[in-house]
Amino acid sequence: MINFDFINGKYKTVSDFETTDVEYIRLIENITDDIIKTKDEKPIILLSGPSGSGKTTTAYFIEAALDKKGYETHTVSLDNYLKTILPDERLKLDYESPDRIDAELLTDHIEKLIKCEEIDVPSFDFANTRRNGYLTKIKRKKNELIIFEGIHALNPDTVRIDCEKSFRIYVSVTTRITDGSEIFQPEYVRLLRRMCRDKLYRGRMPSETLRFFESVEEGRKKFIAPYKSRANAMIDSFIGYELGVYKSLLARDLEDMRNIDSDGENDGVLRSLFGMIGSVEALNPDDVPENSLIREFIG
Repeated sequence: MINFDFINGKYKTVSDFETTDVEYIRLIENITDDIIKTKDEKPIILLSGPSGSGKTTTAYFIEAALDKKGYETHTVSLDNYLKTILPDERLKLDYESPDRIDAELLTDHIEKLIKCEEIDVPSFDFANTRRNGYLTKIKRKKNELIIFEGIHALNPDTVRIDCEKSFRIYVSVTTRITDGSEIFQPEYVRLLRRMCRDKLYRGRMPSETLRFFESVEEGRKKFIAPYKSRANAMIDSFIGYELGVYKSLLARDLEDMRNIDSDGENDGVLRSLFGMIGSVEALNPDDVPENSLIREFIG
């Protein structure tokens, strides 16, 4: 648990930012060393975590670290294995459910990669909620590694392979922040991340992201968090200065939302978000290092 006074006192310059990112990269390096030790028995790396945890960037850094150490690594998103959704199914579908994944095809592909057989990875068109027919061929050579990343990567109903064939990683924000009287939970940090990403790059206003907060969290508790105990390694992806960056990007949006939603169904969540960013100093997003994990959310 960290205090707002610590955050405000520590992050003043670009070099302060870079120090925090170096700590995160060092953790990645330690995990890649563990992966290498078991690479022959566990050529598959399964990386899971809830929405907004930084899975994509973490997978990229692990791949880059392994490549640098001489172990060619490929990353595959579980999103490629989403099932086609018909128009009349869209409104009643649970978008957080692992049933959306074609577990049979995914498991078959992983088993083939373990045996160094070629596979055709499908591609999913999110705009039309269907596979688009585009295929990517992958064939693992001996000593190469494959990362499968996605929210359901540790769910045994989704990835139906022997645990001894995979190295499993769970990534999320686990740091709790306090102002001395109130403790702010990690899920609000992930919400701020998603608000930034959706606003800047997905054409979705923060109010819409907030509207899905409860269902996303319900999905995490039901389908994702129960399997984190299966992980060989855990990564806390909280970056010490990130709240100040989100304050610069979202403060006005949150203020507008609170004025509209005063005493509404989201008022409690908004109070927590205000409590978090209201207690930190605003930081310039341009000062964030190019290799920072939070670039996944702010570009």
